[in-house]
Amino acid sequence: MVTVTDMIDGVLIRSECLQATVDELEDKIIGLYFASASCPRSQRFTPILVQTYNEIISKDKFEIILVSLDNDEESFHGYFFTMSWLAIPHSNETARHGLKSLYSVQETPHLIILSKEGDVMNSIGHFLVAGFGSLAYPFTKDTIKELKDEEEAQKKNQTLRTILATPS
Repeated sequence: MVTVTDMIDGVLIRSECLQATVDELEDKIIGLYFASASCPRSQRFTPILVQTYNEIISKDKFEIILVSLDNDEESFHGYFFTMSWLAIPHSNETARHGLKSLYSVQETPHLIILSKEGDVMNSIGHFLVAGFGSLAYPFTKDTIKELKDEEEAQKKNQTLRTILATPS
């Protein structure tokens, strides 16, 4: 079985243009973030993901890798500069397109969550982050079920007062 680290071929970069290696991913939950600077949905979602990432990274072993679907290096660098995580270099077209194909990514943004062992834990990470933020971490089925059950219970216990009340 081909793994993400096999496809990446050892070299990643940080937004400061520093090189990193796949060794830095050991024992971490990984988010593969498929996005494009030209995609309005990616533009809206990225700040939410940045906030979520910053909340999680301070507590646990988690890393995101940008898999850019930009057509040119200039767009990639301009967009990646807004992120604090890792990326596959734009020049590594084989890895970028190979991962897109491996995970059947059809649109952006798309966030695939991989376990520490490299197995897909969740293929709809972008919806989970948009809906629950860092509370969704570690993005397991049990965590998501718990969050959805809690949300449903809150909806059932709503009153007109709790819906219309304001802090003022």
